[in-house]
Amino acid sequence: MSLQIAILQHIEFEGPAAIQLWAENHCHIVSIYKVYQNEKLPELHSFDMLIVMGGSMGVYDEEIYPWLKEEKKLIKNAIAEKKKILGICLGAQLIASALDANVYKAENKEIGWWAVNKTAEANTNEFGVLFPSEQTVFQWHGDTFDIPKGGTLLMTSQACRNQAFAISNYVLALQYHIEVLPHSIQALYENCGKDLCASQYTQSGDLQNNYKDKLAYNHQLLNNLLNILSKKTN
Repeated sequence: MSLQIAILQHIEFEGPAAIQLWAENHCHIVSIYKVYQNEKLPELHSFDMLIVMGGSMGVYDEEIYPWLKEEKKLIKNAIAEKKKILGICLGAQLIASALDANVYKAENKEIGWWAVNKTAEANTNEFGVLFPSEQTVFQWHGDTFDIPKGGTLLMTSQACRNQAFAISNYVLALQYHIEVLPHSIQALYENCGKDLCASQYTQSGDLQNNYKDKLAYNHQLLNNLLNILSKKTN
């Protein structure tokens, strides 16, 4: 069955990437809302699944980006209606914020390819059982979040404890990027170079590194997670 999927995009160069490929392969109907261009947010009844992408702003930057307030309200209402929701990076932080969890500067920036590890409680969750015990993922974030009430912590890392959480089988929030394609990574390094600093968990952009195997594995996991999310019935 085809789903109506609404994608909230916060910045020009952080699009749905491999998520779009999955949706096309399953004949789902995708509508992308470019909130950074002040496009009107979708009505709650107009979508089956909500995907909230990354971005360079923080969830607390409402004075600079006033649409953040309405976006968090939409996410909160979608969760209350048990809509299917996936958040990536900023998207995960927005989900946490919409559920009244704190979002704040992380102790360490994470940029580049870093390992995340599965928590013991992940195996109690339908999404969590799909994650490997350790996975190398692409990171680009300086903020982090607390796990909201009712959430299950799925993945953690040495640099940043809270990397992924789920609420039952209809909300999944990932701090890291398993949706990226090679051009997505290149765009981040080209547009967000100011984030690079001399840090233990910051890698400079060597775009010649062979990460095809990592991308292939991450995309397969993404597809499996989205398959579960898309099969959820209210």
